[in-house]
Amino acid sequence: MDWLKDVFGGAGGVSEIIKTTGNAIGQFVTKPEDQFKMQQAMAEADLADSSKNPHVANVRAHIAKQHGCESVVICAQVEAELCDLSPAEATEFLQSLGVTDSGVSDLIRGAYKLLGLATYFTAGEKEVRAWTFRHGMTAPQCAAVIHTDFEKGFVKAEIVSYDDLVKNGSVAAARDAGRYRLEGKSYLFKDGDVALFRFTD
Repeated sequence: MDWLKDVFGGAGGVSEIIKTTGNAIGQFVTKPEDQFKMQQAMAEADLADSSKNPHVANVRAHIAKQHGCESVVICAQVEAELCDLSPAEATEFLQSLGVTDSGVSDLIRGAYKLLGLATYFTAGEKEVRAWTFRHGMTAPQCAAVIHTDFEKGFVKAEIVSYDDLVKNGSVAAARDAGRYRLEGKSYLFKDGDVALFRFTD
């Protein structure tokens, strides 16, 4: 807490920031290289343009200088309300606050970026699954995320990006548009890839 006293001008400043941000300063997510991402809590009214909040500006400036890290702004009250809303209601609620996504979603994306992680998808008739992988992993390595047998018997990966799939409306349409392709063992998976693995038993 000593660094907060430096940023906010003594204990009085710390008390003010705690009161203003809803009794929460933040917490660090770390990785071995000692990089940080800071989570800051704040009021609903400041979400649309958090840079106008002087406390947020001070915290951001300090952690950027001292730790070289980014920050994510979160309003605990908003996150609590989002839990009780349908996806459509949540979107409308966030738009009314002048933002496009929740602070928790921003935190997750930030943590993934910090840790070098990304997501690919598999889709079938019954379900769609998301799988986490590290940037720089090859197609066989990503197949092993599902099961090691997929890596051992890997032949090819059928790939279409999420954006291309949504744009074209179906795998068949994406294939007709030339956006569906076969990739081999050296292919490096990209965030948002939708994959179907071909492998031998």
